[in-house]
Amino acid sequence: MHGPNLNEMARATSLVVACFAIAMTGCSIQSRHTMLVSHYVSKPSDCHIEFYTEGHPPREYERISRLDAHIERTYYVKSHLEDALPMLRKEACASGADAVIDIEERGSSINLRETNIYHVTATAVRYLP
Repeated sequence: MHGPNLNEMARATSLVVACFAIAMTGCSIQSRHTMLVSHYVSKPSDCHIEFYTEGHPPREYERISRLDAHIERTYYVKSHLEDALPMLRKEACASGADAVIDIEERGSSINLRETNIYHVTATAVRYLP
């Protein structure tokens, strides 16, 4: 009877370390929208949305919902606007919007800066005919 092969032990150790690393990496992602008006129907979750990180659309619009995206990540991993855009798009589509304006980012950290909290608020708008 032979003892365990060193390659098999190395593979098993790598698998255990990888599983531990995945289990220890925490992430919480939440998004929501609050309607400001009630007369628009939802669009498909992958609808086209225009994002205005500066300024406003050149055409007339109505503010229809407030959008919130919240991300918490551990192990010193930080979030950026690009991480929140898919959530903002989903919520804007759900509210029936055409574009997103007034994007505001806030970030903080807790637990000796180990957990990073990132929150984005924005306004979804619908173009007027």
